[in-house]
Amino acid sequence: MTCFVMEDGKTLLQWCKENDFHYHMLYRRLDAGMGLKEAIQEVAKMKDSGRKLRSHPVLFWEGRPLVDIYDDRSYRLINQRRKRGISLADAIKMGKLTKK
Repeated sequence: MTCFVMEDGKTLLQWCKENDFHYHMLYRRLDAGMGLKEAIQEVAKMKDSGRKLRSHPVLFWEGRPLVDIYDDRSYRLINQRRKRGISLADAIKMGKLTKK
């Protein structure tokens, strides 16, 4: 599990909420190895461009963001199941998920 903590001691998720940033957009860039300053600038540029950014709710399981628990394929699979009206608990219980 990759956990990003900002200089002020806040988690990435807390910082994103307070600064109106898209958590997943920033997280994926950091997880791919991009530097913090560069990732923030890139997401800010996209945000300021006026483009409509898709916002996904941050889903939690047992107090942790799902993106910190499951790989990208599994996270997408859980979201697809949720869009079909399946509860989060049932979507996870259905299996075929890979943890990080």
